[in-house]
Amino acid sequence: MNKKTDEQLLQINNLRWLPWIGKNYSASQTKLMVLGESHYLCAGDSPDEYGIDFTRSFIGMHQNGEEGTNVIRNFEKTLLNRDYDEELSKKEMTAISDSFVYQVIIQRLLNASEERPDDSDFEAGWHIILETMKILKPNTVVSLGVKAFDVLTNLEYEGLTVKKEKWGDDKINNAYPRYCRIELDGHPIDIIFLRHTSGTRSGYYPLEWHKFLKKYFDVSRYLSELSLSGKLCKWICTY
Repeated sequence: MNKKTDEQLLQINNLRWLPWIGKNYSASQTKLMVLGESHYLCAGDSPDEYGIDFTRSFIGMHQNGEEGTNVIRNFEKTLLNRDYDEELSKKEMTAISDSFVYQVIIQRLLNASEERPDDSDFEAGWHIILETMKILKPNTVVSLGVKAFDVLTNLEYEGLTVKKEKWGDDKINNAYPRYCRIELDGHPIDIIFLRHTSGTRSGYYPLEWHKFLKKYFDVSRYLSELSLSGKLCKWICTY
């Protein structure tokens, strides 16, 4: 976990949670940022338990096998071209999460799993995310959810230019995949929008989403940066 930019990040207006910054992110050439949608208040919890480091704790729980959702696991399976019922090793999960930035777009705590963020939540969230991007300078961003696409591509934000927009030709899991390229203060960033990886509505098929992801993200180059051996290295060599 890298905390070197915390002082800068804490200056961002309305930031509720600091992003997870993997310890190997700064050395990565691909500079991958992953965007979840939101955090929910679990039954019996107090909002006070969701402090500034909660997003970081969420990824830490994932690395320790304590994550109660499929959000990160299904994204990692998408990267690795694994099926939904295939298991990942702790080494694989740790290597991947140590290499990326993770943040949620909606920077307010939702009250229950039935509550859904609206466009104003996404608009406010994108302003915070774009400020975060200015500091961390990702080259590729993957959004775990497609709803954020329309808000971003219509957002008024100083220094933001949307250079390219693309919808997938066919739905995957009842959702059209989407892609856009932006420039943020002149820095180009590819943003790929996948169906939400929780799989709570209509499931989630990593193998199908991998096909779309690799159209806009050099997955093999990214994985080659990770210090892994065995099964994953065999997969990279035959990719």
